[in-house]
Amino acid sequence: MNNLVSAETSALIDRTASTEWGLNPFALVEAAGRNMADKLAVFLDAASGGEHQKTKEWTPFRMLRNPLEVVAFVGSGNNGADAMVMLKTLILNGKLQPAHCRVILNRMSTEAEQTPRSESLKLLVKMGVPFFDFAAWKVSPCNKNAAIVIDGIAGTGLKEQLAGTAMEMARTINEMKRQAPVVVVSIDVPSGLFDEWSVDMPIVNADITLAVEPRKLCLYKPSARIFAGRIEGVDGIFPQKIVDAFVDKENAELFTWETVKTRIPKIALNVHKYQRGLAEIHAGSVGCAGAARIAATGAQTTGAGLVRLLIDEALYPILARTAGGVMVATETDQSDRWKPDAVLLGPGWGNATDRPALFEKTLSRAAANGATVVLDADAIPLFQKINSSLLSGAILTPHVGEFLKFANVYCGVSKETALSNLIPILKRIAAQTRATILFKSHVLIVVDADGRIGVVDGMTPVLATGGSGDLLAGMTVGLAARRVADPFICAVAAASLLVAAGKAADSFADPLELAKIVSKLASEAWA
Repeated sequence: MNNLVSAETSALIDRTASTEWGLNPFALVEAAGRNMADKLAVFLDAASGGEHQKTKEWTPFRMLRNPLEVVAFVGSGNNGADAMVMLKTLILNGKLQPAHCRVILNRMSTEAEQTPRSESLKLLVKMGVPFFDFAAWKVSPCNKNAAIVIDGIAGTGLKEQLAGTAMEMARTINEMKRQAPVVVVSIDVPSGLFDEWSVDMPIVNADITLAVEPRKLCLYKPSARIFAGRIEGVDGIFPQKIVDAFVDKENAELFTWETVKTRIPKIALNVHKYQRGLAEIHAGSVGCAGAARIAATGAQTTGAGLVRLLIDEALYPILARTAGGVMVATETDQSDRWKPDAVLLGPGWGNATDRPALFEKTLSRAAANGATVVLDADAIPLFQKINSSLLSGAILTPHVGEFLKFANVYCGVSKETALSNLIPILKRIAAQTRATILFKSHVLIVVDADGRIGVVDGMTPVLATGGSGDLLAGMTVGLAARRVADPFICAVAAASLLVAAGKAADSFADPLELAKIVSKLASEAWA
C-alpha cells in the first residue's frame, strides 16, 4: 500500500523511531540523505545523455550541462541536514564536484552545536564546499548561477506559513527559477507546504520533490500539487512496523492503475452478459447527445455485460443509429423487464422541468432493485433536494465547480475555504450523505462515508477536455454493474484507469478515442 499521512503523523513516526526504537537522529538523517542522493543520481545520469533523456518525464534535466553548479538552501532543521547529506553523497559518488557546490544557510551553527545539521555542514566544509550566511550571500558579488537548486529550507514540522529569512530564501529560489533555467529539487515537501497551507501562503516552486515514505497527504492538495513537480518516493528510512502502527489512523492511500487493478475481480471465461451486469444510463439532452454516447461507451470499456441508455425522445433518432452495442430507449421506457445492477444519472442531462420527478422515480426504482447509483453533472444538484436515504452507498463525481456549490449547500463555506480545506470538507459531506465522492481535478480524490481517502495523481492535461468526465462516470457505473461491491474501490479503479489511459495517449484525443485505450488496459487486466 502507498499510504499517505498528515504532517502531524509524520512527526509522530519520526519521534517514535528515535524515542521508542532508539534510532539515532543522525542515522535517520544519513539514511534519508543517502537514499535521496540515489534517486537524484538517476536524474543526473539522464542529464548527461543517458537512455532516459528522450522521455518526457526527464524534460527538466535535459538542459543541464557539466560541470553542474549546485546551490543548496539549508534551513535550521533536519530537512537542511538531509539536503547536505544528499550533497555529500553525490560528491562522494562523483556526480558533483565540491568547488561547484554552495551551501546557503538561514543561520550559522555555533561551535558547541552538535546536531545532524551542524555535523553535516562540518563535513561539507572539510570536503571544500563553500558556505554562506543567506543575508551575506544575497549582497555579495559571488557567482549566483546554478543549474540545480536544492530546497532544504523547511519540512513537515512547519506549523504556520514561512516567515522571516525562511520566506526570503523561498522567494529567492523562485526568483532564480524565473530568471534562468534551473532545476529545483525539494526535500520531502516544497518548503512552505504543510497541512493547513493555502494558496495565499509562500511556497517553493519545485521541479521534483524527493518525498520520504510515507508521503504527506498535503503534497496532493489540488491547490498545492503543481508546486511539487514530479514526486519521487524515498523509502528505506523508517522500519515498516513503525509506519504500520500509524498509517491506519489516517486511512489514506495513493492509488495507481498498477496498484488498484488487482482489486477488481477478473471476468470468468464462462461468463454470460447478464452475469457481467446491466448498467443503466440516463444522460443527454438537446445539444449534449455526445455526453450520453461517451458515458455509455465508458460503461462498455470497464466490462458491463449490457448497457442500456435512456434518453429524451428528441435524441432517439441520433443515438439509436450511432450507439453501437448499447441498447437505446426513451426515458418513458422504464420497463420492469430490465432490472439494472447500477444506474448512472446526469451526463449532459440538462435541467429540464421533468428532471426532478424523473430523478426521484429512477432512484426509487434503483433502491428497490438494490442497484448502485452513480450521479454526475446535472444530477448532482438534484441530489441535494431529495431524501438522502435513497442515496446511501451512491457514488458522486463532481468536478471543481460542482463541488464548490455542493460544499456551500452542505457546509456553508466559501470557495476559498472549500479549496483550502478540500479533504476535511469532502469527508464531512460523505459522512452526512453516506455516499462516496469522487472529486475530479488534476488530482482525483475519493472519500467515502467511513472516512477512507483515495488519491489518484492525475497531472495529465490530455484529460482536460470536454467529455472526459462523462467517460469516467460511465466507467464507474460499468464497474458497479459488475457487482464490485465496494463503491470506494469502484471509484478509485475508474479514476486510476482513466489517468493511466490519459498518460498512455500519444496526443490530445477525442474521449471516444481515449475510450479505446481504456478498453485495452481494462481487458488486459480483467478479461
